[in-house]
This record gives sequence, structure tokens and C-alpha cells, in this order.
Amino acid sequence: LVVCNERYREIYKESAPAIKPGASFREILEYGLAHRQYQDAIGREEEWLEERLEAHDNLDFTLEQHLKDGRWLRVREMATPDGGRVGIRVDVTEQVESRKRAEIAETRLRDAIDTVPAAFLFFDADGKLEIVNSRSLQLFPDARARLSPGTPIAKLLERLVYLEMPNKDRDARDARIEELLVLLRRK
Repeated sequence: LVVCNERYREIYKESAPAIKPGASFREILEYGLAHRQYQDAIGREEEWLEERLEAHDNLDFTLEQHLKDGRWLRVREMATPDGGRVGIRVDVTEQVESRKRAEIAETRLRDAIDTVPAAFLFFDADGKLEIVNSRSLQLFPDARARLSPGTPIAKLLERLVYLEMPNKDRDARDARIEELLVLLRRK
């Protein structure tokens, strides 16, 4: 370590006594490990230390680090032109917690949709299938490949219109597909 600001010592308060000019990165990390600074290292300290040192040796990386006090940091380390390294730490606790809440909410929504006793298909703003429930797959087992996320609504309508109008010519089916797409756009 050549230099760091006081905020760095505040962020890593358990490691602060080891954060002094001349200390090696390994020494600082080992001190932090001994004081249980790094939440994601608990129970795998040696492995974590080697992974962290390897990342540090790569000279240019970004990772998220979970600290003892519950905060999350985005760690960015880069090589300097003179062969040194500079590290930047940004507190991303709110973003990580928000992302976790969104993931939980999405899981709950998907679970709720899966309990709907009818077919449920949800399309994004571009008309691509985003969510399909298990009941849809039970009702249309031959369409499993067609009911995969990312499938355009027009592709699904082609199959449904073909089933509705098997004896009609292609132009009649295309007109029906366009009619259905217009109806869907209005809603």
C-alpha cells in the first residue's frame, strides 16, 4: 500500500489497523479475514484469499464484496501506467438489496402465475413471449418448443390460426393473423 484515503479505512474498519503504507495486499486481506471482515469468505477463508489475490494479480477487474456489517461494495481495481494498481470502492448496498427484492418479487409473481388454472402467456412490449405458465404447457404439449421465452406473438398466432383454419389458404390465414395482431395492439 502506498496511499489510501480515510474513507477506505472507514469502509474496512475491521482491517483499518493493517491498512498502512508499506503493508502488502495479502497482509491487509489476511488481517481482514482474521477479523471476519469479508462475509463471503466465512468458512472458506483460504480459498477466498487465493481467489481474491488471483483477481488482484489480473490487474483489471470488478467484483462485488459483502462485508461483515451487511454492506456490499463494488470493487474495481486497475493497473496504472507505472505498473502500480489503483482500487476504487463504491457502496452498492442499496442496488444489491433492490436487485434481491426484485428477484424475490419476480419469483413470487412467477409462482403465482404458475398456479393459475388456465393458460397464461405474457408478452413484452416487443410482442415476444416473456412468461408462460405450466398450465399452458399442459394444455398445449405439442407446442412446448413454440412456447419458449422470446417467441414472437406472430409465430404463436400462426400455429393457432392454422389449427383454427386448417383448410384455408395461406392468404386467408395471414389475413386472420393480421386481424388478431391488430386486436391485440388495441388492448
